[in-house]
Amino acid sequence: MTNDDAMQGLLFGSAQDVVADDVATRELRVLTLNVQGAPATRRDDIVEWLYASEHNVLVLTEVRTNDSGNRLIQELESSGFRTVLTPAGTDDRYRSIIATKGYEPQPVKADFSTSRLVMARLTTHFGLLDVAGLYSVTNGMSLSSSLARRDFQKHVLDALTQHRARHAGVPFLLTGDLNVLEPGHQPAANDFEEHDYAFYKGLLGLRLVDAYRQVHPDGTDLSWYGPSGGQRLDHTLVDESLSRRLADCGYAHDVRTRRISDHSAMTALLK
Repeated sequence: MTNDDAMQGLLFGSAQDVVADDVATRELRVLTLNVQGAPATRRDDIVEWLYASEHNVLVLTEVRTNDSGNRLIQELESSGFRTVLTPAGTDDRYRSIIATKGYEPQPVKADFSTSRLVMARLTTHFGLLDVAGLYSVTNGMSLSSSLARRDFQKHVLDALTQHRARHAGVPFLLTGDLNVLEPGHQPAANDFEEHDYAFYKGLLGLRLVDAYRQVHPDGTDLSWYGPSGGQRLDHTLVDESLSRRLADCGYAHDVRTRRISDHSAMTALLK
């Protein structure tokens, strides 16, 4: 260990083992988690839980663009993760980040520039893969919120459509807190509108499959709970060409029940 490494360990207090680099030679372990701002009061718990999960591709959403969010990124980097993020504008409160272990991620620029959408290209054991992390606009249950959400969804879908057209030969994986429900979601949610379901269906139209639904056709997991019940807001969509490699997909609820976040984490395994 170099002096710089030791200093980073003292600074961030992380002496915990993380997933080994060589796991990437045989398995792509994807985990997405809405970190609920990652405030200093929960940052150590978030990091400890992430490391214990032993995933080598982390997609973290709702990371605040402040000192606490920056320190979360620095902690991951001090433990050997490579991070990719989209630069935040002066009015951006949140960002999504991709952190990988055992991969050298190459940033990929989207036509729609927002700190909520980040993309990176990985060289995996089965070839190139473009990974996108998205923190979509929250359903604020008002007319202005609906319009802002609809516009954001359109920009994202247009950008991903362009990306898929330009890079048709590279498989694609999208994951994150998409803040939409699949059609027929149970329990029913009257506060979501047609453009929300159209966004979900539009994403599947990019030759993607809902990884959770493929593994659990009748699954009833929900990833977030509010005063009036729960919803499955967090999704992982994988390229149709990778569906045969999808060995598992599900939700880790303990991160939510332990109040480390208000969302469950979502995991997917590609072999």
